[in-house]
Parts: sequence; structure tokens; C-alpha cells
Amino acid sequence: AVDSMRLLPRDNEALLMAALRLGPVAIPIAAGSLSFMSYQGGVYDDETCGRNLNHAVLLVGFGTDAASGRPFYRLKNSWGSGWGE
Repeated sequence: AVDSMRLLPRDNEALLMAALRLGPVAIPIAAGSLSFMSYQGGVYDDETCGRNLNHAVLLVGFGTDAASGRPFYRLKNSWGSGWGE
């Protein structure tokens, strides 16, 4: 059960990461691109994904990719086991 919620200000990554240390964070994303819909695994990066926020996901963590050294967020999507890792 949800016992509280807070709205985070836009474009404040430090605050987002602090909130993730406390638990999952629901966020809107632009999920209309074919590359996002067909994502299979790895660190997703598509600069052309757009700004039309049309889907909600749950951020559940963050880290750094060992191979590339790039930071990433781990998210949970509602599209089932055929999407992502």
C-alpha cells in the first residue's frame, strides 16, 4: 500500500537519485520510438526518443555500466517479459 507520495521538481537528477535510495519512483517517459518499443537489453540510449511523455515506468535503481562506464537507471516497465532484460 502507498502511504505517501512526493512530487519531485523537473530536471533535478541529484534529488531523483536521493529519492531512489528510499524506494521506487514513478516517472513519465517518451516511449513512442521504435527503438524503445523493441529494446532487448543493455544500456538504452537514443537521443531521438523525443519529448512526448506518453508512458509511465517505475525507476527501481541506478548504476554504472561496467563495460562503458556510462551511468544508467534501472526501470520496470509494464510491457511484459518480452521487453528488455
